[in-house]
Amino acid sequence: MVSAASCQLLSFLALAARARIDVVAYDDDAEAEMSESEQPFRINAIRLRPQITVDGDVSEDRVRRLVELGHEQCYIANTLTCSMEVEPTITVRNR
Repeated sequence: MVSAASCQLLSFLALAARARIDVVAYDDDAEAEMSESEQPFRINAIRLRPQITVDGDVSEDRVRRLVELGHEQCYIANTLTCSMEVEPTITVRNR
């Protein structure tokens, strides 16, 4: 789960930097679900809930799209067999 959260963070930050978006805060409340009834034990689902704060004249929709692209480009997410959801909360300051 931590590697998926880290990969999502790095993918998003790379895209935001190329888009010249000033990311001033990023904190993720990640969680994973694991069934104890199936053997072998394995993670069934990962949910990332990043709280992202950006500065400047940028729309929340644009930031949300970069989060989606970051998820699509995250090599960890692309190798997982479990479901992975990214549910961002975005704050835009100083518009």
